[in-house]
Amino acid sequence: MSFFSAIANAVATEGKRIFVEAVGAGDGKIRLILTADVGQVPNDATPEMAKVYALMARPLVVVGTPAEVEAALAGKLGQMRERLDEGNEVLDALRQLKEQAKSSAAKAASTPPKPAEANEQTEAIPEPESPAAEPESASQPASIGDAF
Repeated sequence: MSFFSAIANAVATEGKRIFVEAVGAGDGKIRLILTADVGQVPNDATPEMAKVYALMARPLVVVGTPAEVEAALAGKLGQMRERLDEGNEVLDALRQLKEQAKSSAAKAASTPPKPAEANEQTEAIPEPESPAAEPESASQPASIGDAF
């Protein structure tokens, strides 16, 4: 497979870009650096999402004679494409989890307790003796897992 055929396969989807940098490495060798354009990390990205973006943007570096670089590219570009596809799948899953968490939190905040639950809560919580001894609201979860 030729260099440009391999590049064409890697950017088959319209709008996908790979930056190519070729640098002389001496002794008839070249250093080819391929970097995928994955875009900027969104401002509201979680730390996990930022890590996935960083992994996807890692450059592919091949050093050797032009023939060695040409031979290495066929497999390496396929690996790069797989890494990008997997990263996009992980980002989609993280976005869905984030939206589900927002939806669940909004739903929990907007749903008032049922009358039976409200009565049970008032019976279970003794009357405070002073304002300083008031217990925390029963609607606050003890952990993140309790919020879902």
